[in-house]
Amino acid sequence: MAQFPLVEQIPQLKEDLRSDFVERILWEGELYRVATWIGKESLTPLHHDPRALTNLFVEISGQKEFKLFDPAVKRDRLRLGEGTMGNTSSVDVWKEDIGEGWEGMVTAGDGLVIPRGWWHSVRSKGDGINISVNWWFKLKDQA
Repeated sequence: MAQFPLVEQIPQLKEDLRSDFVERILWEGELYRVATWIGKESLTPLHHDPRALTNLFVEISGQKEFKLFDPAVKRDRLRLGEGTMGNTSSVDVWKEDIGEGWEGMVTAGDGLVIPRGWWHSVRSKGDGINISVNWWFKLKDQA
């Protein structure tokens, strides 16, 4: 289940998902949308979030591995004309090198802020069910 509006479907969960950490980050901007990701063996291709949004990602259960790349990554390395959408690359960054980036793992209880415009790919790790929630928001100081 990808980008599922679970909080809209079950509003009672909103309080369970919010914490002081989440509130402090979301205070910095205007909330656009909340989405839930539930599944096994998932892979999100290299992309950046649309609409100049910042992404707060929190892992609820399981583990996910991230690769992030600065918005200034060389465009010729992204093969953008071959992606399904304008913000999606056809490069598999888990098999191909497109230059220096950041790589890390989030486990249950961890959060990660993906700044607007940053390219990222995410894949689940382990055999269990992964549950993640992300909040897309627009920072107050950005037009």
